[in-house]
Amino acid sequence: MRPRCLLLVNTRARRKEAFIEAVRSLVGRALLVELASSRSRGEGARLARRAAEEGVSLVISLGGDGTHADALSGLAGTPLPLGALPGGSLNLLPRHLGVPRDPRRAVAALLTALEDGRVMRLPLFLAAGVPFYLGAGAGPDATAVSWLERAGGLKRLPGSVGYAAALGAALLAGGTGRRLRFETAEAWGEASAVVLVTRDPYAYLAGIPFHLVPGLPAGRLDLLAFEDLGVLSLPGLFFSLVSGVGSHLERAPVAGGSLAQGLRSVFKGRKAIHLEGVKWARLQGLSGPFPFHADGEWLGERWEVEVVASGEESLVLAPRLAEEDLKGAGPARW
Repeated sequence: MRPRCLLLVNTRARRKEAFIEAVRSLVGRALLVELASSRSRGEGARLARRAAEEGVSLVISLGGDGTHADALSGLAGTPLPLGALPGGSLNLLPRHLGVPRDPRRAVAALLTALEDGRVMRLPLFLAAGVPFYLGAGAGPDATAVSWLERAGGLKRLPGSVGYAAALGAALLAGGTGRRLRFETAEAWGEASAVVLVTRDPYAYLAGIPFHLVPGLPAGRLDLLAFEDLGVLSLPGLFFSLVSGVGSHLERAPVAGGSLAQGLRSVFKGRKAIHLEGVKWARLQGLSGPFPFHADGEWLGERWEVEVVASGEESLVLAPRLAEEDLKGAGPARW
Protein backbone atom coordinates (compact mmCIF):
# COMPACT_ATOMS: atom_id res chain seq x y z
CA MET A 1 0.00 0.00 0.00
CA ARG A 2 1.29 3.44 -0.91
CA PRO A 3 2.24 5.83 1.92
CA ARG A 4 -0.35 8.48 2.80
CA CYS A 5 0.16 12.18 2.14
CA LEU A 6 -1.93 15.20 3.12
CA LEU A 7 -2.03 17.86 0.39
CA LEU A 8 -2.95 21.08 2.18
CA VAL A 9 -4.23 23.81 -0.13
CA ASN A 10 -4.91 27.46 0.61
CA THR A 11 -8.13 28.23 -1.23
CA ARG A 12 -7.34 31.96 -1.01
CA ALA A 13 -4.05 31.62 -2.91
CA ARG A 14 -3.67 32.56 -6.55
CA ARG A 15 -3.73 29.00 -7.90
CA LYS A 16 -6.78 27.69 -9.76
CA GLU A 17 -8.65 24.43 -9.23
CA ALA A 18 -7.19 22.85 -12.39
CA PHE A 19 -3.68 23.54 -11.13
CA ILE A 20 -4.49 21.99 -7.75
CA GLU A 21 -5.82 18.85 -9.44
CA ALA A 22 -2.68 18.65 -11.58
CA VAL A 23 -0.48 18.80 -8.48
CA ARG A 24 -2.66 16.20 -6.78
CA SER A 25 -2.23 13.91 -9.77
CA LEU A 26 1.55 14.33 -9.77
CA VAL A 27 1.86 13.56 -6.05
CA GLY A 28 -0.61 10.70 -6.43
CA ARG A 29 1.79 8.78 -8.65
CA ALA A 30 3.92 8.01 -5.59
CA LEU A 31 1.68 8.65 -2.57
CA LEU A 32 -1.93 8.14 -1.54
CA VAL A 33 -3.17 11.74 -1.49
CA GLU A 34 -5.75 13.21 0.87
CA LEU A 35 -6.79 16.75 -0.10
CA ALA A 36 -7.67 19.34 2.55
CA SER A 37 -8.41 23.06 2.25
CA SER A 38 -7.30 25.84 4.59
CA ARG A 39 -9.51 28.93 4.52
CA SER A 40 -8.21 30.89 7.49
CA ARG A 41 -5.11 31.35 9.62
CA GLY A 42 -4.73 28.50 12.11
CA GLU A 43 -6.82 26.02 10.14
CA GLY A 44 -3.78 24.70 8.30
CA ALA A 45 -1.98 24.13 11.60
CA ARG A 46 -4.89 22.12 12.95
CA LEU A 47 -5.14 20.01 9.79
CA ALA A 48 -1.39 19.34 9.72
CA ARG A 49 -1.32 18.39 13.40
CA ARG A 50 -4.22 15.99 12.92
CA ALA A 51 -2.44 14.41 9.94
CA ALA A 52 0.66 13.83 12.10
CA GLU A 53 -1.49 12.19 14.77
CA GLU A 54 -3.16 9.95 12.18
CA GLY A 55 0.16 8.63 10.88
CA VAL A 56 0.51 10.12 7.39
CA SER A 57 4.02 9.99 5.91
CA LEU A 58 4.16 13.54 4.58
CA VAL A 59 2.28 16.85 4.57
CA ILE A 60 2.60 18.98 1.44
CA SER A 61 1.39 22.58 1.54
CA LEU A 62 0.41 24.38 -1.66
CA GLY A 63 -0.01 28.11 -1.23
CA GLY A 64 1.83 31.22 -0.13
CA ASP A 65 4.35 31.61 2.68
CA GLY A 66 1.59 32.15 5.25
CA THR A 67 0.15 28.75 4.32
CA HIS A 68 3.55 27.09 4.73
CA ALA A 69 4.20 28.76 8.10
CA ASP A 70 0.74 27.76 9.33
CA ALA A 71 1.26 24.12 8.36
CA LEU A 72 4.79 24.07 9.80
CA SER A 73 3.55 25.39 13.15
CA GLY A 74 1.08 22.50 13.31
CA LEU A 75 3.93 20.05 12.76
CA ALA A 76 6.24 21.65 15.34
CA GLY A 77 7.65 19.06 17.71
CA THR A 78 6.56 16.12 15.52
CA PRO A 79 8.81 13.88 13.36
CA LEU A 80 6.67 14.59 10.28
CA PRO A 81 8.26 16.82 7.60
CA LEU A 82 6.55 19.40 5.42
CA GLY A 83 7.02 19.70 1.68
CA ALA A 84 6.44 23.32 0.58
CA LEU A 85 5.17 23.82 -2.98
CA PRO A 86 5.14 27.37 -4.40
CA GLY A 87 1.57 28.60 -4.85
CA GLY A 88 1.65 32.24 -3.76
CA SER A 89 3.20 35.53 -4.81
CA LEU A 90 6.58 35.60 -3.03
CA ASN A 91 7.22 31.90 -2.30
CA LEU A 92 10.10 32.76 0.03
CA LEU A 93 10.30 29.39 1.79
CA PRO A 94 10.22 27.22 -1.37
CA ARG A 95 12.87 29.46 -2.96
CA HIS A 96 15.07 29.19 0.13
CA LEU A 97 14.77 25.41 0.15
CA GLY A 98 15.52 25.08 -3.57
CA VAL A 99 12.05 23.94 -4.66
CA PRO A 100 11.56 24.66 -8.40
CA ARG A 101 8.62 26.78 -9.53
CA ASP A 102 7.59 24.30 -12.22
CA PRO A 103 5.06 21.99 -10.52
CA ARG A 104 6.30 18.79 -12.14
CA ARG A 105 9.91 19.45 -11.16
CA ALA A 106 8.84 20.71 -7.72
CA VAL A 107 6.92 17.56 -6.85
CA ALA A 108 9.78 15.37 -8.11
CA ALA A 109 12.28 17.36 -6.02
CA LEU A 110 10.20 16.99 -2.85
CA LEU A 111 9.69 13.25 -3.33
CA THR A 112 13.42 12.75 -3.97
CA ALA A 113 14.25 14.80 -0.85
CA LEU A 114 11.88 12.62 1.17
CA GLU A 115 13.44 9.43 -0.19
CA ASP A 116 16.98 10.71 0.52
CA GLY A 117 16.16 12.11 3.97
CA ARG A 118 17.04 15.68 3.02
CA VAL A 119 15.27 17.28 5.97
CA MET A 120 16.09 20.57 7.68
CA ARG A 121 15.11 21.86 11.11
CA LEU A 122 13.42 25.26 11.23
CA PRO A 123 13.05 27.01 14.61
CA LEU A 124 9.57 28.43 15.15
CA PHE A 125 9.17 32.11 16.02
CA LEU A 126 6.00 34.00 16.88
CA ALA A 127 5.09 37.58 15.99
CA ALA A 128 1.93 38.73 17.78
CA GLY A 129 1.17 35.04 18.15
CA VAL A 130 1.49 34.36 14.40
CA PRO A 131 4.13 31.75 13.42
CA PHE A 132 7.02 32.61 11.13
CA TYR A 133 10.28 30.93 10.12
CA LEU A 134 12.17 33.33 7.83
CA GLY A 135 11.59 36.91 8.87
CA ALA A 136 9.22 39.65 9.96
CA GLY A 137 9.30 43.39 9.90
CA ALA A 138 7.87 46.86 10.14
CA GLY A 139 9.06 49.16 7.38
CA PRO A 140 9.17 49.33 3.58
CA ASP A 141 8.96 45.53 3.29
CA ALA A 142 5.74 45.50 5.33
CA THR A 143 4.39 48.44 3.33
CA ALA A 144 5.13 46.55 0.10
CA VAL A 145 3.31 43.46 1.39
CA SER A 146 0.31 45.59 2.38
CA TRP A 147 0.17 47.11 -1.11
CA LEU A 148 0.32 43.63 -2.62
CA GLU A 149 -2.68 42.62 -0.52
CA ARG A 150 -4.67 45.73 -1.39
CA ALA A 151 -3.76 45.95 -5.09
CA GLY A 152 -4.65 42.61 -6.62
CA GLY A 153 -3.04 43.54 -9.94
CA LEU A 154 0.45 43.53 -8.39
CA LYS A 155 -0.02 39.98 -7.09
CA ARG A 156 -0.84 38.77 -10.60
CA LEU A 157 2.57 39.80 -11.92
CA PRO A 158 4.90 36.82 -12.49
CA GLY A 159 7.23 35.65 -9.75
CA SER A 160 8.19 38.33 -7.22
CA VAL A 161 8.06 41.16 -9.77
CA GLY A 162 5.01 42.62 -8.03
CA TYR A 163 6.80 42.61 -4.68
CA ALA A 164 9.91 44.19 -6.20
CA ALA A 165 7.80 46.98 -7.73
CA ALA A 166 5.92 47.55 -4.48
CA LEU A 167 9.12 47.56 -2.41
CA GLY A 168 10.80 50.03 -4.74
CA ALA A 169 7.81 52.35 -4.53
CA ALA A 170 7.72 52.02 -0.74
CA LEU A 171 11.42 52.88 -0.45
CA LEU A 172 11.06 55.90 -2.71
CA ALA A 173 8.08 57.01 -0.64
CA GLY A 174 10.20 56.88 2.51
CA GLY A 175 8.93 53.60 3.93
CA THR A 176 6.05 53.84 6.36
CA GLY A 177 6.57 57.44 7.37
CA ARG A 178 6.20 56.24 10.98
CA ARG A 179 8.70 56.16 13.82
CA LEU A 180 9.13 52.99 15.85
CA ARG A 181 10.51 52.17 19.25
CA PHE A 182 12.20 48.78 19.49
CA GLU A 183 13.25 47.00 22.64
CA THR A 184 15.14 43.77 23.35
CA ALA A 185 16.49 42.26 26.55
CA GLU A 186 19.78 44.14 26.01
CA ALA A 187 18.93 47.36 24.21
CA TRP A 188 16.31 49.78 22.96
CA GLY A 189 16.12 52.57 20.44
CA GLU A 190 14.06 54.39 17.81
CA ALA A 191 14.12 53.80 14.07
CA SER A 192 12.28 54.29 10.79
CA ALA A 193 12.15 50.57 10.06
CA VAL A 194 12.86 47.37 11.99
CA VAL A 195 13.39 43.92 10.49
CA LEU A 196 13.77 40.58 12.29
CA VAL A 197 15.50 37.93 10.22
CA THR A 198 16.31 34.26 10.82
CA ARG A 199 17.63 33.12 7.42
CA ASP A 200 19.77 34.37 4.54
CA PRO A 201 18.67 35.45 1.99
CA TYR A 202 15.79 37.37 3.54
CA ALA A 203 13.78 37.85 0.35
CA TYR A 204 14.04 37.95 -3.43
CA LEU A 205 13.67 40.92 -5.77
CA ALA A 206 12.40 39.55 -9.09
CA GLY A 207 14.45 36.42 -8.44
CA ILE A 208 17.56 38.22 -7.11
CA PRO A 209 18.56 37.16 -3.55
CA PHE A 210 18.13 40.01 -1.06
CA HIS A 211 20.73 39.70 1.73
CA LEU A 212 20.14 41.44 5.04
CA VAL A 213 22.56 39.35 7.12
CA PRO A 214 24.91 37.45 4.80
CA GLY A 215 25.83 34.06 6.23
CA LEU A 216 23.35 34.26 9.11
CA PRO A 217 23.67 31.05 11.21
CA ALA A 218 20.57 28.88 11.09
CA GLY A 219 18.19 29.33 14.00
CA ARG A 220 19.46 32.73 15.16
CA LEU A 221 17.11 35.72 15.36
CA ASP A 222 18.77 39.02 14.45
CA LEU A 223 17.27 42.50 14.63
CA LEU A 224 18.10 45.23 12.13
CA ALA A 225 16.97 48.78 12.82
CA PHE A 226 17.24 51.36 10.04
CA GLU A 227 17.58 54.95 11.14
CA ASP A 228 17.42 56.64 7.75
CA LEU A 229 15.81 55.33 4.57
CA GLY A 230 16.05 58.55 2.63
CA VAL A 231 16.20 58.46 -1.17
CA LEU A 232 19.88 59.46 -1.25
CA SER A 233 20.87 56.45 0.86
CA LEU A 234 19.08 53.91 -1.34
CA PRO A 235 21.65 53.21 -4.12
CA GLY A 236 24.41 52.16 -1.69
CA LEU A 237 21.96 50.28 0.50
CA PHE A 238 20.50 48.42 -2.48
CA PHE A 239 23.93 47.43 -3.78
CA SER A 240 25.09 46.04 -0.44
CA LEU A 241 21.84 44.13 0.09
CA VAL A 242 21.90 42.47 -3.32
CA SER A 243 25.67 41.82 -3.37
CA GLY A 244 25.65 40.36 0.13
CA VAL A 245 28.65 42.49 1.15
CA GLY A 246 26.79 43.62 4.26
CA SER A 247 28.53 47.01 4.51
CA HIS A 248 25.15 48.59 5.25
CA LEU A 249 25.24 47.10 8.75
CA GLU A 250 27.03 48.27 11.87
CA ARG A 251 27.17 45.51 14.46
CA ALA A 252 26.48 46.61 18.00
CA PRO A 253 27.68 44.86 21.15
CA VAL A 254 24.83 43.81 23.39
CA ALA A 255 26.59 41.95 26.20
CA GLY A 256 26.72 43.38 29.68
CA GLY A 257 24.08 46.03 29.10
CA SER A 258 26.55 48.19 27.15
CA LEU A 259 23.64 49.81 25.33
CA ALA A 260 21.57 50.50 28.44
CA GLN A 261 21.43 54.21 27.58
CA GLY A 262 19.70 53.45 24.30
CA LEU A 263 20.79 53.17 20.72
CA ARG A 264 20.25 56.70 19.49
CA SER A 265 23.90 57.55 20.15
CA VAL A 266 24.96 54.37 18.33
CA PHE A 267 22.95 55.46 15.30
CA LYS A 268 24.96 58.68 14.96
CA GLY A 269 26.58 58.73 11.52
CA ARG A 270 25.26 55.30 10.60
CA LYS A 271 22.35 54.07 8.50
CA ALA A 272 21.54 50.90 10.41
CA ILE A 273 22.24 48.92 13.55
CA HIS A 274 22.45 45.14 13.85
CA LEU A 275 21.70 43.18 17.02
CA GLU A 276 22.69 39.52 16.89
CA GLY A 277 20.89 36.64 18.58
CA VAL A 278 18.04 38.46 20.29
CA LYS A 279 15.73 36.31 22.42
CA TRP A 280 12.70 38.55 22.08
CA ALA A 281 11.82 41.95 20.70
CA ARG A 282 8.99 44.43 21.18
CA LEU A 283 8.04 47.04 18.59
CA GLN A 284 5.84 50.04 19.39
CA GLY A 285 4.46 52.75 17.16
CA LEU A 286 5.44 56.27 18.24
CA SER A 287 3.49 58.31 15.69
CA GLY A 288 0.69 55.88 14.93
CA PRO A 289 0.13 52.21 14.09
CA PHE A 290 2.69 50.67 11.73
CA PRO A 291 2.36 48.03 8.98
CA PHE A 292 3.73 44.63 9.91
CA HIS A 293 4.32 41.33 8.12
CA ALA A 294 5.58 37.86 9.04
CA ASP A 295 7.04 35.64 6.30
CA GLY A 296 5.42 37.86 3.68
CA GLU A 297 1.96 37.61 5.25
CA TRP A 298 0.25 40.93 5.92
CA LEU A 299 -0.72 41.21 9.62
CA GLY A 300 -2.31 44.64 9.43
CA GLU A 301 -1.55 47.96 11.15
CA ARG A 302 -0.29 47.49 14.71
CA TRP A 303 0.46 49.73 17.66
CA GLU A 304 2.60 47.04 19.28
CA VAL A 305 4.08 43.68 18.29
CA GLU A 306 6.07 41.26 20.42
CA VAL A 307 8.34 38.70 18.75
CA VAL A 308 9.57 35.64 20.63
CA ALA A 309 11.23 32.29 19.97
CA SER A 310 8.79 29.47 20.72
CA GLY A 311 11.50 26.96 21.61
CA GLU A 312 10.02 24.47 19.11
CA GLU A 313 11.26 23.29 15.74
CA SER A 314 9.60 21.97 12.59
CA LEU A 315 11.01 19.70 9.90
CA VAL A 316 10.92 20.65 6.22
CA LEU A 317 12.10 18.92 3.05
CA ALA A 318 15.09 20.75 1.56
CA PRO A 319 15.93 19.60 -1.99
CA ARG A 320 18.96 21.83 -2.58
CA LEU A 321 20.49 23.01 0.69
CA ALA A 322 24.09 22.48 1.78
CA GLU A 323 24.74 19.39 3.88
CA GLU A 324 25.60 21.43 6.99
CA ASP A 325 22.08 22.92 6.95
CA LEU A 326 20.34 19.56 6.96
CA LYS A 327 19.03 17.59 9.90
CA GLY A 328 20.75 14.43 8.66
CA ALA A 329 17.74 12.23 9.25
CA GLY A 330 18.74 9.55 6.73
CA PRO A 331 16.54 8.03 4.04
CA ALA A 332 12.82 7.83 4.72
CA ARG A 333 11.49 4.43 5.74
CA TRP A 334 7.91 3.70 4.78
